[in-house]
Amino acid sequence: QPVTFSKIFTALLAAFWAYQGWASIGFIGGEAKNANRNLPLGIAIGVFIVIATYLLVNTAYLSLLPIQTMEQINASGNSIAAVEAVKIFWGRSGELFIAILILITTLGCNHVTIITSCRVYYAMAKEGLFFKKAGELNKYAVPGYSLLYQCIWGCILVLSGTFDQLTDMIIFAIFIFYGATALGVFILRKRMPDAPRPYKVWGYPVVPAIVIFFSAALFVNTIITRPREAGIGLVLMLTGVPIWYWFNRKKVVNH
Repeated sequence: QPVTFSKIFTALLAAFWAYQGWASIGFIGGEAKNANRNLPLGIAIGVFIVIATYLLVNTAYLSLLPIQTMEQINASGNSIAAVEAVKIFWGRSGELFIAILILITTLGCNHVTIITSCRVYYAMAKEGLFFKKAGELNKYAVPGYSLLYQCIWGCILVLSGTFDQLTDMIIFAIFIFYGATALGVFILRKRMPDAPRPYKVWGYPVVPAIVIFFSAALFVNTIITRPREAGIGLVLMLTGVPIWYWFNRKKVVNH
């Protein structure tokens, strides 16, 4: 089958999930030492490490496994490319080793994501835009109630679809915000030309324009090729609008 831009964008929905961890660094920006320096540095180093790892791993897959085998693995839904690749030169022992390694790295990734993501609800609560309890820290300086709310919401999402459906939905929704953020750079530079800017966009105005174009293309393509995931993602995002107005109204009344 011919390779089209639509198919490339569809494949990128899954690929971008591997890079999404870069945003987690920003969630703990309020607690980072010398955040002006360390946050951009951490994001840049992390992204380059993921790019290198992603390319090396996929090069190994393509070197060890024929394209037909890769297609069969993708179609089966139960096979893992890493396991099948290691089995070729290490046998059953390698299969067990890589399975344990995948389990450990997955748990590590989940741990970091859970601990950092709950800080978003914590910060929202501190601003009066979420439940007040979410802004409380326990004796270990961890927002326990925020973790609880996140756990409940995570369980609901897990029961609502498959892993691929959830990741496609998340990437679709996130790139709407990425595009909006890049658009905000143009708007703020126009409306507030003299505002202090400790962070400056590299390659302005070309780079943010590319981000806006790419985000818009991904948005349109996902609606066409993944209407279910796109629809659910949009509905979930729109539910945040009345919630924001409700909390913001309470905030104004309290003041």
